[in-house]
Formats: sequence, C-alpha cells, structure tokens
Amino acid sequence: MNVADTLGNASSAAQTVAIGVAPAATASPSFTGTAVDGQTLTSDGGAFSGDGPLTETYQWQRSADGTTWTAIAGPSASSYTLTPTDVGQLVRVQVTAQGPYGQAQAASAQSAAVAAAPPVMTAAPGLSGSVVSGRALSVTTGSFTGVGPFTYTYQWQRSSGSSAWTDIPDASASSYTLAGADVGH
Repeated sequence: MNVADTLGNASSAAQTVAIGVAPAATASPSFTGTAVDGQTLTSDGGAFSGDGPLTETYQWQRSADGTTWTAIAGPSASSYTLTPTDVGQLVRVQVTAQGPYGQAQAASAQSAAVAAAPPVMTAAPGLSGSVVSGRALSVTTGSFTGVGPFTYTYQWQRSSGSSAWTDIPDASASSYTLAGADVGH
C-alpha cells in the first residue's frame, strides 16, 4: 500500500501555465477633421481587446494612391496637423496596441485627398495712377500665404461714398481706364 493512498492524498497531472491573451483589434481607428492643409485630424484610437494593460501608439501615414503608405516623420500623437507636404495626398492613422502578451495594429480608412488651404492675405492690394477721367489705374496683387502658384482675377467696382459697392461691367483686368461714369464716385 502506498503511503499517499493511506493519507487520502492524490496527485494530479501537471497543469499548463496560464498564458495571457494577445491584443486584437475589435474596432478600426477613425479620425475627425477636414482634409485641408493646416487643419488638425484627431483619431479615436479604435478599440483593442487582450490582457493588459495595453498602450496605444499612433503613426500617421500618407499615400499618393492608397496602396503604398509612408510614415509621416515626427507625429506620434492621436492628433496630426496637416502640412503643405500632405496636399494632394491621402492620409490615415495606424494604431498599435502593445501589451505584455504581444501587439496588434489597425489602420483607419483613408482621408480624401488633402486640399490646399485657401490663400490668406498678408498685404492688401494697392492702386496706382491718377484718379482723373480718361486715365488708367493699375492694381498690385498684394501678398498672400498658402500653397501656390496663385492665379488672380480682378473686378473693378465703384461707390458713391456709401458702403455699397457695385461691379463695373467688363472691368476685370489688372488695370482700368476711368470713364465719365466714374466721375464723383
């Protein structure tokens, strides 16, 4: 007779060590914001399951055609401010969840092609010439910031001294010859 049997003890087979669950994406990340140069995109990070704690990191990426993605140097936060380099490109965010039992990655859907920001005037246009009927006035374009090249259009206007301005028909060049109708305006 075995001593263990006499005492009522029995041994069991060796147990397998419990292993934690590696991270897995349960919802792809998404982002809010407008795909325009200078605007900020903000990611919600998506959702990941797995035994934790889990730490999320962000990598913003750009692509010309949506097939090959290149990491954007620098930003690793949940928000990214678009730059002139992004204009014409598609942008997305890839989120990595790292835990004690591994990591998982998920990427957001891509943005629309990033648009250039509208120009911002930094110096107003100017006029030169004599304000006399029959004489020409010319305009300088002023200065604008933004992604160029810029094209300029012109529309000459007149006012009788009030805050109301009206377009002068067929006066859309960078210079305008004052006519009799302009006298007193």
